[in-house]
Amino acid sequence: MISRSQTRKGPEVVITQTTSSDGKSSRHRVRNQITEMILSRKLKPGQRLVQERLAKEFSVAQGVVRESLLELSCCGLVDAVDNLGVFVSELDGAKVVEALEVREVLEGLAARLCCQHASREDIKKLDQLVTRIYLLGQEGKNDEAALLDREFHHRIVETANSGTLQAVTTSHWTLQLVLKMSFDVEIVYKAHRSIIEAIEKNAPDEAEQLMRDHIRSARNLVEQQIAEGNFVPEWLC
Repeated sequence: MISRSQTRKGPEVVITQTTSSDGKSSRHRVRNQITEMILSRKLKPGQRLVQERLAKEFSVAQGVVRESLLELSCCGLVDAVDNLGVFVSELDGAKVVEALEVREVLEGLAARLCCQHASREDIKKLDQLVTRIYLLGQEGKNDEAALLDREFHHRIVETANSGTLQAVTTSHWTLQLVLKMSFDVEIVYKAHRSIIEAIEKNAPDEAEQLMRDHIRSARNLVEQQIAEGNFVPEWLC
């Protein structure tokens, strides 16, 4: 198991078993359920996850739990601490800023590659998606709009047609988290449309810069809230 030498304390937690109906393997089921509980804050940062108890509650072998926690450690949702155990990670402002810095580079590259690989159908789907985001924002349905915004960014990465890039962007949960925060509907729509237009006219430099500017604006907002002391991360997923 990946370990980090540091001291962490927190209350132990017992997770109540739930039933999986999606046919996934036990390991994926355990991993996904723990992930959901962490992001929904049912499991608090710093809480200790006890393998023996998790295995009993989920009716799986300890090896299954161990593998699930290892995956969660690799993707940043839990920390394995030498001689102490596994704890829910602190998903704080610093990690959000760090993730946005990485996303700026990766998704800027994705937008650039889209200029080579995007088909007319890809452009059409992206355009429809940003229109839906805009309309939801106009209706005040910001949470739904934010989740669709994540889909827009995922679609850009997929359209880039780079298996390596897609693997990197999906390997760490902090690169996929969606923050619950207010946003200017008109500004976001304009940014999305500009990115699509740059891709459509095959302008890779422009597409990359526009995407980087778009993500940097979100990072600047988070950094401003941190500086003002009022940033409290609240996840939509």
